[in-house]
Amino acid sequence: MSYDYYPILRGRQYDLLALQTVTQVPALTEHLFPIIEPVKDISSLNKNISLWLNLRPLGFITNPVVGDYALLTVKAHPLKPSILNHPNFWQFQYFDPTLTPKSLIQSPNYGLICANYHYLASHLAQLVQLAPKRLLIPDEARFRALVGPLGLPTVTYNDPFDYQADFDVYLVEPETSFSTLLTVGQLYPQAVGCGDFSIMGSYYSEYGAPQRRQVLHLMLLTDMGTLNLRHFVSFDDGGMGHQKEKFLDALAKLRGFVATIPGQTA
Repeated sequence: MSYDYYPILRGRQYDLLALQTVTQVPALTEHLFPIIEPVKDISSLNKNISLWLNLRPLGFITNPVVGDYALLTVKAHPLKPSILNHPNFWQFQYFDPTLTPKSLIQSPNYGLICANYHYLASHLAQLVQLAPKRLLIPDEARFRALVGPLGLPTVTYNDPFDYQADFDVYLVEPETSFSTLLTVGQLYPQAVGCGDFSIMGSYYSEYGAPQRRQVLHLMLLTDMGTLNLRHFVSFDDGGMGHQKEKFLDALAKLRGFVATIPGQTA
């Protein structure tokens, strides 16, 4: 069984656009197993999931804990039967008090996300009975100690993105360490992969605000097999205006950096 990367994405427009872009370079999908936690009931969800399933497995969280999607009793754009029945489609659920008999879905491709330690500790028998084919747990020793003896295929995830409200910090340290789980995680028992919340972090909010600067982050695979983040910060005009120009400035810096990488183009 291969060791794969399981990013947890929130299913926003730009998350789905990123997946669509990656499908155009099949080599990038070889060890990529995205898990979508839907936050919006949008039409592009079906389209982009279908595109991905033609190449690789994809997970979909059916009891999301953030966003509006979970609050809708009737979806305007429910997942199509062709997706639900696709052999590459995986259904994931949070293993916590939101998991009810009604929400349990029988599927040959079924995974659980155990983020609540106390619930996990008191419901191990239920977990064994469900026997998920993928078990996602935080990168913490107490979780590994609990589930290790169960022998379930395990994916360890964390939330390593260190968001800085003051974007000037990224000017001082333009490249920072992001995650070592791609290498260290393979040493854990029953490990089949690692994951994270990518460069968005686990915190979710539907609201934003203009900034004095704009910043873009690029994830890099190092020679050691770990992940770093490179930060590209726009100009600061002392005000909150010119957001488009600031974004384009940061994008130009990112493109200039990518152009210096052998074999890459901006």
